[in-house]
Amino acid sequence: MKKTNPKFKTFIHGKTLLCMMLFLTSLAVMGQNSVSGTVSDSNGPLPGANVIVKGTNNGAQADFDGNYALDNVADDASLVFSYVGFKTKEVALNGQTVINVTLEEDAESLEEVVVVGYGTQKKSDLTGAVAVVKGEKVNIAPTPSLTQNLSGKLPGVITRQETGKPGADGGEFLIRGKSTFGNNSALILVDGVERSIDRLDPNAIESITILKDAASAAIYGARAANGVVLVTTKRGALGAPSISYNSSFGFQSAVQVPEMLNAGEFAEYFNEASLNSGDNPAFTGEQVQQYQNGTLPSTDWWGEVIRKSAPIQQQGITVSGGGERVRYFTSLGMLDQKGLYETSSFKRYNVRANVDIDLTDRFTLGIDLAGRKEKISDSSNSPFNSLLNSQPTSPAYVPDSVEPGGLGYNGVNINPIGEAIYSGYKRTNWNVFQGNFKLKYDIPIEGLTTTFKYNYDHSFKNEKEFKEPYTFYVSDPVNNIYTPFNSISNITLTEGYDEIVQETTQFFVNYDRAFGKHNLGALFVYEKVDNERKNIEAGRQGFVSPSIDQLFAGGATGQISDGTASESARQGYIGRVTYSYADKYLFQANVRHDGSYNFPKDKRWGTFPAFSVGWKISEEGFLSGVDAIETLKLRASWGKFGNDRVGPFQFLSGYTFNSGSVIGTSGAYKPGIQDTGIPNPNITWETATAKNLGLDFSLWKGRLSGEFDIFSKRTKDILIARNASIPKSFGASLPKENLGIVDNKGFELALTYKGRIGENFKFELSPNMTKATSEVIFIDEPEDVEDRIRKTGRPFDQLYGYTSEGLFKSQEEIDGWADQDGQGNASLKTGDIKYKDINNDDVIDGFDVQQIGKSVIPEIVYGLNLSMSYKNLDLNASFQGATDYNSYAYIGAFSLGSNAIRERVLDSYREGNENATFPRAYFNTPPNNERTSTFWMIDGSYLKLRNVEVGYNLPDAVMDKLGIDSIRFFVSGNNLLTFSKYDFYDPERPLEESGNSLYYPQLRRVNLGFSVNF
Repeated sequence: MKKTNPKFKTFIHGKTLLCMMLFLTSLAVMGQNSVSGTVSDSNGPLPGANVIVKGTNNGAQADFDGNYALDNVADDASLVFSYVGFKTKEVALNGQTVINVTLEEDAESLEEVVVVGYGTQKKSDLTGAVAVVKGEKVNIAPTPSLTQNLSGKLPGVITRQETGKPGADGGEFLIRGKSTFGNNSALILVDGVERSIDRLDPNAIESITILKDAASAAIYGARAANGVVLVTTKRGALGAPSISYNSSFGFQSAVQVPEMLNAGEFAEYFNEASLNSGDNPAFTGEQVQQYQNGTLPSTDWWGEVIRKSAPIQQQGITVSGGGERVRYFTSLGMLDQKGLYETSSFKRYNVRANVDIDLTDRFTLGIDLAGRKEKISDSSNSPFNSLLNSQPTSPAYVPDSVEPGGLGYNGVNINPIGEAIYSGYKRTNWNVFQGNFKLKYDIPIEGLTTTFKYNYDHSFKNEKEFKEPYTFYVSDPVNNIYTPFNSISNITLTEGYDEIVQETTQFFVNYDRAFGKHNLGALFVYEKVDNERKNIEAGRQGFVSPSIDQLFAGGATGQISDGTASESARQGYIGRVTYSYADKYLFQANVRHDGSYNFPKDKRWGTFPAFSVGWKISEEGFLSGVDAIETLKLRASWGKFGNDRVGPFQFLSGYTFNSGSVIGTSGAYKPGIQDTGIPNPNITWETATAKNLGLDFSLWKGRLSGEFDIFSKRTKDILIARNASIPKSFGASLPKENLGIVDNKGFELALTYKGRIGENFKFELSPNMTKATSEVIFIDEPEDVEDRIRKTGRPFDQLYGYTSEGLFKSQEEIDGWADQDGQGNASLKTGDIKYKDINNDDVIDGFDVQQIGKSVIPEIVYGLNLSMSYKNLDLNASFQGATDYNSYAYIGAFSLGSNAIRERVLDSYREGNENATFPRAYFNTPPNNERTSTFWMIDGSYLKLRNVEVGYNLPDAVMDKLGIDSIRFFVSGNNLLTFSKYDFYDPERPLEESGNSLYYPQLRRVNLGFSVNF
């Protein structure tokens, strides 16, 4: 038999296989169809409605006219139509190529759902004081940190941005004021885990919820006493992929900088200050005239160091969508912020992927992965410590004949140009991983589900500071001599690594069921949080050259090495029951049993219950005929919070490492230890009992809506020591005990008015206001303390000092005044501050100190949010202000030879200006004028235009041609306007600063940007 060539067999088999594949492919193609149609509701087309082939990722979104089109749809496929607020509809293809559907409204899903503690609730069923802002509102007029964009948007929220420093401009975040002597910050949770809010990509935020009263916040027990902030990130939804890209570029500048004296003014008035101090004039008359006529130069130190503007940009892209089984949301964000001087900057990169998978009809898996990388750069020495103090008569640079580009001397202590650029660097790098794992099971019992959640956060921090000397020259203009000096004596490198691990484990059992008119909900949660932290630090000095900034290049002497490790843990059992009858009468009960590592075993656990009720008055029959009232609900709550954010292990005695010594003749250094002090074995929780009464309303079909709340809270068992009430002869410091008591009470009001003028103009006004006053009920004080300095019964952060009676106008007035310098007023001169003799003993001393003004914490904060649109043009603006409080700002002049604020000096007391605002200028005189007094007290009230944005959406006709859903261009600004009684500084400047503006100022920004949606 003739054999067949193997190659021929292979060829025949290959052709057969190819023919079979082509045949099967042709059959498959014959079974594929193109399907199109329209999606609408009872009122017309539904732009953006989702259409997807069931069981696949093949889908599309309806265009502006509700039209959709799909290719490659199998004959036996089914289409799933969905839209937010409407019931999902499934239609079998059955050979059809055109399918038009009308979706029905889903009244249940149309009702707004709010994220609350360990779950969600319909807004209409809330019985607690809760405020919500949506992610799109937070993303208006983008800022580097989110807390800046929350200011003024929500009632009860007090923010204070004390600095504009890149990477550190988050600011203080308080809810309903202060109520403890220790940590008053709110608990911030992102997707249920304690994390930073300021480091989030704003494009990934779905909503932010503020829990303010016991009914809403007490479920977080141990850390809820100061309120809770819940941040929820976005998740995917059924539908075709949706892509959004947001981009903004802008410029930043300092908001408010004091105007300093120029060289001519400085020379004239510094001479005056020197004479007032009994010294000889520092400048000759000829020099004064030369500075004033420009013959001798004037140095603008601020202009030499600080940029007129610094760039900033933010980029963000999100992709979301999903099929029947898998839904996803992914985002990538970038922030690049330059500082006000060359070496200051902040870069941040965010990436996120939130995925939900329906493993079966009952099992749902959720996996959230997020990463962040950031880099903060700065000089090793802040130039603001010397910048405004620098004398304008001192040149920034020396002549090129001395050294080309050589630095001069600021006349006081250093050169701020060198501090900002040549003093070395300080760099902080963060690499953060965050992972959430969630598995949900729908138990085969109606309304019963169980969920397991595990979170793992791992952060790495590397901080490196390299200090190097630079040379500056001190000049002798008479002899034309320039003497070089080094800013520091040694090159120094310090480097440290910090590693933080946080693990959160949660187990949920949830029940939600309706029985006729009865709705019953129940929740049980077990939660465990573990934290570990370890760091190591090393340093060397004596580097031969700054060329190698690594530890091995340093000297052996003066080297340091250090390292620590710490652990913490919390555990809690949480329960909640909700009940409503006839959707009119609401009840909720929470209880949390928490354990904290901060307390001894027999004091470790605390129980925190809360109860609340609500009455939907608008659902009652007697209001059925009142068309103006859409909703009207009364709610009340009572509950207890806890606070364990105190120093750990105060119940243990022990030792801590302290400075050591050299013992014996060996010359070896021996580390020392020190007793940690007297322990308190009875230390336990701070607790707060809170009450809230609220009213929610919506009138005229939602045109006017609002919330009004009255609240009170008593915080007790606050940790304080008895050191004030025991004699100093006791000889030791007592441990902190649970003694302090503080009351905090007030009210909140938030309104929203929605209006329309004509067909195309729409607007919305949302004002809000919060008044919160604090009162110290008990603090450790001697029993016989005088009322004038008593802290009990006074607000938090109350100011105490002397009462100013103005300025001395004559020597006779000084001679006849009570002795206020201990020398019979021999050191006083006309133009000095005079103080009131409170006890009429002819001596001004500590017995004349009393309460002055109000607290430095605002009692009233308010905001106004405005949005309007006309056709494709829109405007959004946010105002925020505070009042009913005092700030304190001592404004000196020529302290230690430094420059001075221009207005402060020009309006100083002198002959011919006896009605001056400020006391006489002086240089190194006795500190009479520096005493804390009403003279330097300022009404702290202010109003700021926090954010404003104007946008324009390209017309739909253009978008249809481009095949893009929308393109919006915008221009925005932050901190554009400030109205206050501060003439020199921003009203939010750090309270501890002495008045010389030695801090990184707040920033004003103007941004241009656009957003594209596909």
